Amino acid sequence: MDLEQPGIGLGHAFGYSGADLTGVWAAHGRGEVSSLCRPPGAPLPVLEIRVHGVGGASAETNLETPSTLQVAGDSSAGFYRSWYPGSRAPARTMEHETYCWGKLDYAGWVTALWGLLLPFALVNLAHWMLLRVDRSWESRTARAALRLLALALTASFVATLGYVLVDLVAWQAAAKTPPVLPHAIGLLAEVRRSVLVAAALAAVLLAVGVLWELGRRTNRNYERWDGSTGADGPPGWRLAQPRFWDGEQTLVRQRCLHVCVGTSVVTAYAGLPHSSWGAFRTTAWALASAYAAVAVVLSVLSGADRTAQIEGWSQALPLSAYRALAASSTVVAGVAVVVLACSPSRSDGQPMRGDRMMQDLLVLVEVGLVCVVALAGCVRRQWRHQEGMLAGFAAPVVALLAVMVASIFSATLLLLTSNVLGKPKDAGQTTHDQLGLPYTVFASGVAFLAVAVVAVLVLAVLPLGLRLLRSGPVAAEIVADYDPTPAHSVSRRAVAKVWARARLTDYLPYALATFTVVACVAFVADLWLVHYDVVPARRERDLGSLGQFGALAAAAVTAAFVNQVRRALVDTAARKKVSLVWDVITFWPRAVHPLAPPSYAERSVPELVTRIRRIVGAAELVPRDPAVGQQDTERGRCGAPEALPDPLQVEPHVAVLLTGYSQGSPISVAVMAQLPAAVRAHTALLTLAAPVSRLYGRAFPAWFGQDQLRLLRDALTEDGVGRWTNLARRSDYIGGLALTPGTEPAVDAWVHDPPVLWTDASPVAVPVHAHSDWFSDPQTYAYADRLAEVLRARAASTSGWS
Repeated sequence: MDLEQPGIGLGHAFGYSGADLTGVWAAHGRGEVSSLCRPPGAPLPVLEIRVHGVGGASAETNLETPSTLQVAGDSSAGFYRSWYPGSRAPARTMEHETYCWGKLDYAGWVTALWGLLLPFALVNLAHWMLLRVDRSWESRTARAALRLLALALTASFVATLGYVLVDLVAWQAAAKTPPVLPHAIGLLAEVRRSVLVAAALAAVLLAVGVLWELGRRTNRNYERWDGSTGADGPPGWRLAQPRFWDGEQTLVRQRCLHVCVGTSVVTAYAGLPHSSWGAFRTTAWALASAYAAVAVVLSVLSGADRTAQIEGWSQALPLSAYRALAASSTVVAGVAVVVLACSPSRSDGQPMRGDRMMQDLLVLVEVGLVCVVALAGCVRRQWRHQEGMLAGFAAPVVALLAVMVASIFSATLLLLTSNVLGKPKDAGQTTHDQLGLPYTVFASGVAFLAVAVVAVLVLAVLPLGLRLLRSGPVAAEIVADYDPTPAHSVSRRAVAKVWARARLTDYLPYALATFTVVACVAFVADLWLVHYDVVPARRERDLGSLGQFGALAAAAVTAAFVNQVRRALVDTAARKKVSLVWDVITFWPRAVHPLAPPSYAERSVPELVTRIRRIVGAAELVPRDPAVGQQDTERGRCGAPEALPDPLQVEPHVAVLLTGYSQGSPISVAVMAQLPAAVRAHTALLTLAAPVSRLYGRAFPAWFGQDQLRLLRDALTEDGVGRWTNLARRSDYIGGLALTPGTEPAVDAWVHDPPVLWTDASPVAVPVHAHSDWFSDPQTYAYADRLAEVLRARAASTSGWS
């Protein structure tokens, strides 16, 4: 059953965008807006839907026109077409529409705060970097270890808040004699210690509640977006799984487990004060351990593989059981806080017993879980995988980076707070005017200094590397591409410098791995040397001083990062700079950490699929089909008042050319995978500056590897005619070829940047665009027109949409 012919947009004649100067219905009636209406007998055009890259380019930029009107979507993500106010829209053989999804990442001021939860995002990213997604025990072990690492990071986050509010402020600083609290909060010292500690714990519990609410709201706005697409890709095409972008139930289960762990840490803190009732301390620790153990067991046994949704026996465990677990653990934590407020706790100004051990243990557990992920890869001998980044060990490296970033963030918060309140010192060496900190703070400082030294060395050899690239392979490529003469010596050197810089991004993963491993080795070594008294006391003091200096340096860098986040809260331009990083990190769904930044692709992919199915025409309906819902709205079947004017002529179904630029290319690949085969038969794909192989294929080979991209090519090939073209520039530092050179049928083509070399006598150099200005590049027009001709020829050879 085909869908009926689609309307103009935004609910056909009955919808309009308040951001536009006029409605689509009125502009269409005056002939001012691009549409697919043609006189009888005229050939049907092809609709090109353009998808922009990172940063959120405007509709005017994407469509190369000063005026646009929104025809579908909403204020967060919408579809736009060209508008010609006061004149007739030209009749063209290919119409253009653009999908602007950038506001999904930077529209609200709260989105900038996601930068403070970077470790959660990184551990989620590590999950998608795993080479294998099969059901072997090594793959299951690696995924389970990452889920446990996510739980440990949540526990570490809550424990850091607990150390700051409970241990530093309410327990140590308020009990110092003479008082070390600033005058503004000095009255806290007069409050009974148990009440003050309980109030601080209540604040920590409230922070856990805020995280839960944030996860719930983003789940409603992203994961709950209807993913019913009718995808029916060939076996082995992992992105074509029917419910791949619909992970709401998985996320709800995980969020309940993380809330359970967070509240368990609060309960454990309630049992730390050594002067409270002994029976209460024992009960609090027993309950905290029991709830944490249940969360760990459920996290290990209930998988988060998006290709299988929920694995094994956990399908029989309803969501209500997970919600009951989270609710009961929260109630227990709340009762523990109330009981603590009534206990006779007294502080001697020293750190809470067991708090330092808990901080150290959490970090060591996190490092140990990363080692489990790495060992699982060693068992699989994944370095034999030719496509995997960092010899197949990108997942443990990124997971380790998450641990190091979390440690530095925690150290910064603890050090800055202790400097405000008094003098920071190792928890085992405090005096009457000093505040005890866990030694992980100073070990993080040593790790940061080690990374700084390595970074200086890398920057020192960088010019030599650029020189070698310019004089070696890059120079040969320029000669092969342009066949330059001696009159082009200046331009040849200038272009070689740009092309060489573009190659440097291929080496960034190795630099990142070096920094991360060096930081971890320095961190663990310093912690071990101090804890086990391997070094003399004098050397231990030197390490402590070095760590404190490094921690202060790390705090300065973190403060600069937080300042950028602060600017992003009030400045849209600064917010877009933040989104440059998030657009890459948050492409993937939240697989292991439900409190990580939400995935914009959870909405953009299903929305694009629905739009294409409405334009091409769905071959068959699926349950709760969103395209049918749009159809009913556009046809006025949802209670349209009689007073509204009659709808205008509707658009005929036409073929669609999907053009993805930069980050829009992975989105476009995912959209093609989710289309029903009958709809995909009337679509073509053009990718520009695409990182689908250069970045995604290396970092996520299980999802964008050569085998997966070849499945995409085969799905878009019929009778030897391909409907996928990928364009690349040698000056591009992000995009590149999609398939290995020599693979047939070929989909890749190089375009020149600059288009021509300039002579030494020319006073003005030809501009080099590198990764930018692809939609306006004249070299791309011929490839888009060729794909449109292929679609028109296929439409002419069929009797209708099949």
